[in-house]
Amino acid sequence: MKNIILSFIALSILLQPTLYAKEDTTHPNNLNPPEYKDNVKKKFWLLNGALAGIIAGYGIINWWKDFNDISFTDEGWFESFSTNGGADKTGHAFSTYILSRILSVLYRDIGIKDEDAEWQGPLAGWSLMSIVELGDAFSQHGFSTSDLVSNSAGAFLAYLEERYPAFDELVDFRIEYLPSKGFLKSGKIGIDTDYSGMKHLLAFKLSGIKGLRESPLSYLEFHAGYFTRGYSVYDEGYYDSQTRNIYTGISINLSRLLGSASEKSDRYRKTLHIASKILEFYQPPNLYIDYISTLH
Repeated sequence: MKNIILSFIALSILLQPTLYAKEDTTHPNNLNPPEYKDNVKKKFWLLNGALAGIIAGYGIINWWKDFNDISFTDEGWFESFSTNGGADKTGHAFSTYILSRILSVLYRDIGIKDEDAEWQGPLAGWSLMSIVELGDAFSQHGFSTSDLVSNSAGAFLAYLEERYPAFDELVDFRIEYLPSKGFLKSGKIGIDTDYSGMKHLLAFKLSGIKGLRESPLSYLEFHAGYFTRGYSVYDEGYYDSQTRNIYTGISINLSRLLGSASEKSDRYRKTLHIASKILEFYQPPNLYIDYISTLH
């Protein structure tokens, strides 16, 4: 635990933002610009400190049983013999991605300017996820370079989505999740390792193509995803073999559908808008036509 705390302090120093907070003297607290910037900084540290505590606490309860000297491990990537068949790598990328996107939104809400939030969110997301890697390094798991690279890929994709709105309109990174039978029978709460209930995918939305935005085709999207079955700790007795799978698919863009509906509804506008945003990150199971290719 000591190593995790010291690592977070070091990461926090690296993360120290140059906060060009919006000089808004009409802020609800009626603070002058210097006081407002100080208030933003306090919120920044409180937010990141709370998240770091949550991540470290969850890790101690669920992942890290013993703390030792630093060690390294080679988990592989997406080979059949790799840890979880590589599903944990797409999982790391998505976890960092979603954390980064949420942090960018929260940073804007506390007063950080848009052009700063778009890179500070991914940097903070990557740094917070690095706490997990540092915890692993001093635990029975060992430090995994492939996990760190996956985290970096997720943070970079989040930055691209934040920095370039046109790219955000074109591509979503999503998770599909439906608890596996083994997980439901286990009585556990650690869904983060229930890989047989997950798929991670990129959705390419025709609504992001300028010439198709007003066309009925704008409600279509194409999927490219990866998932494994039979690798999870919950899978014993439920799968005859371990499989790695790539899938492609076509679907209705549910996010756009609900977004359009929210614009036409007064009563349910807010609810539909929130649902539309969630569906940019979550893919409901079985609501698409797919082709699955199993890797051997």
